[in-house]
Amino acid sequence: MSNNRESFFQTWRGASLAVLGSAWILAGCGPTPELSEHATGLREEGASLATCPYNSIQSRVQPNITIPWSQSLSMTQGGSINVGAFQNGSGQITSCCTTITVTGPNGYVVYPANLGTLTPPTVGTYYVTATCGGLSETATVTITPNTGTIILLENSGMETQSTAQYGTLSNWGPSGAWASHAQYPRNGNAGLGARFGYYSAGTQETVGQLIPALRFQANKSYTFRSYAQGGGDNTGVVPYQIGYAAIDNTPTSFVALVTGRVTVGADWVLTSGVTFVAPASGVPLGKQVMVRFGQGSDGGVGDIWFDNLELRTMP
Repeated sequence: MSNNRESFFQTWRGASLAVLGSAWILAGCGPTPELSEHATGLREEGASLATCPYNSIQSRVQPNITIPWSQSLSMTQGGSINVGAFQNGSGQITSCCTTITVTGPNGYVVYPANLGTLTPPTVGTYYVTATCGGLSETATVTITPNTGTIILLENSGMETQSTAQYGTLSNWGPSGAWASHAQYPRNGNAGLGARFGYYSAGTQETVGQLIPALRFQANKSYTFRSYAQGGGDNTGVVPYQIGYAAIDNTPTSFVALVTGRVTVGADWVLTSGVTFVAPASGVPLGKQVMVRFGQGSDGGVGDIWFDNLELRTMP
């Protein structure tokens, strides 16, 4: 045998059985019925993975079953979402051949079932991709920080007053007065409106408000904060307080639950204020919520200016 013939023979003998099997199938015969059936099964499986019985598929999301499906959704952290794959623009779910993949921040990957529910664990954007054969579509879900619910405080911006400058505050008391930002400018007052409130925190003065419709609920968090400034001498300590009315609709029956002392200076700043987490049982559950700037005995120091007061609850 020549060297060329021997080289050809060795190459032919080393060919894989899979290649030979394919060649025999194409020729209409195979070495054994078992091999022919196995190769045919592999061929059909590959075909099913590459095809889809639908003309189009749609990836959709919803926060709950009462809200219509959509391709984009924005919601606060902590909530769950439903995911779904639909076919041919009909609003009907796919009945076969479809997978759903959800990817998100920090390498997050899950594979929920069609019409499955999941809870995105962190803030960020999540991509919900439905795939059927060579077809795919992606819906997006944007998860934003849960900043809670802002509770309406009467005249929180100090803009509505029924007295002349230096007169008493509307909806707040028993102490305090108001003045004009334009007449007493300080850095950081942009966006705070035309007026602000002030009081003498180092004395027996207090400034507060009772919220009649708001009562403490178990395990809920309450945060009272505002913009504040250190007054005429640009320095001071403001004691933020959250408490309750021992007697309904009676602000003078205020009982403090927590006090947060914040030092302020020459510039207007949004302070951290104070936060109270209601217990699971007992007092003050069911009591009307009150917020207040405390007095000297509560840690107040100096002449305090305040504006844009806010009460926020979580969750």
